[in-house]
Amino acid sequence: MSDQNKLPERLPKMLGITIDTETTHLEPSVGEIISLCMIIHDEAFEEIDRYITLIKPSKPFSIDPQAMLVNGIDPKELMKAPTAMQVRNSVFPWLEEYQREVTEGKGKGTLERYIPMGHNYPFDRGFLIPFFHPDKYKSFFHYDYRDSKVVAQFMMDSGSLPLGSTSLIHLTEKFDIIHKPHDSFGDTWATLQVYRRLINLNKQRKVE
Repeated sequence: MSDQNKLPERLPKMLGITIDTETTHLEPSVGEIISLCMIIHDEAFEEIDRYITLIKPSKPFSIDPQAMLVNGIDPKELMKAPTAMQVRNSVFPWLEEYQREVTEGKGKGTLERYIPMGHNYPFDRGFLIPFFHPDKYKSFFHYDYRDSKVVAQFMMDSGSLPLGSTSLIHLTEKFDIIHKPHDSFGDTWATLQVYRRLINLNKQRKVE
């Protein structure tokens, strides 16, 4: 565990995990993850634990200068960061610490998987699967996922939330959420808060 000394007294029925990556390129076939943040949360979207790290690129020659300009990561800090292998050796036990055995149903005897969430999560997933390796990714993360961008688009299209854009920057401004954009922790934290606001807003409208 990164920020807490012991497991919470009660773990939720289904753990969620909000994830954001910063990468060296927009295409997974070319780029790689250089910054990773994951926040484990309960069904009320309250944080349980977090994992944040820079990752030393294995192909520095393939780094897109524009990507570095956007994320603002210091190349010198990247060269001092742990390698992808070192991060995997660290993050796998961290994820396993919260997994529990399924006690009933079709998956009985297997370990529960996290429901991942992101803002445009398919982009991050495209990098996460090769980073974790496909089989390992499947062992940790459910095939279903939550996406704050998709929910915002649905609410905008249905007329329940007037929005000019579903970008994370626009949504954090709309909900007055502190946000450091293009930073893996800043985007992960903002995504978690935005999704919770969207869900609560939808619940309020149903009551009305």
